[in-house]
Amino acid sequence: MIHIKEFNKLIIVSCLIILGCKESKKENSGEDMLCFRNEYAYNDSSGLKDVEELNLTIMDGKVNGSYNWLPAEKDQRKGDLTGKLTGDMIKVTYTFSQEGTESTTELTIELEDDKAIVTGGKEELGLNRTLTQVNCE
Repeated sequence: MIHIKEFNKLIIVSCLIILGCKESKKENSGEDMLCFRNEYAYNDSSGLKDVEELNLTIMDGKVNGSYNWLPAEKDQRKGDLTGKLTGDMIKVTYTFSQEGTESTTELTIELEDDKAIVTGGKEELGLNRTLTQVNCE
């Protein structure tokens, strides 16, 4: 009977150690994912939508992600960004492709409550937007 009690204690202690390790691993990851999206009805009754999306992964102040403009029936702009978070401001380098051309520009992303305010780049690129936060899929 003593052996069974010791065995049960060993199992309980082992389970607690395993659970404790899993919790600390999750807490120490320090990674945040933020997703933002706007949808606009296309200019006809087809049900198509133009979509803007901004997805950010933030870890230890470093930011990586994507910023895409996905119109229903036009050339899309897709790109990746990397940068640094300071307070609620993110300074990024944005590299994107549109109409077969690759370009790079500097952007600032301000995080406010449930939105991201993107500014920077040449005005004609249309990069300056306010996007609404959504659940990351």
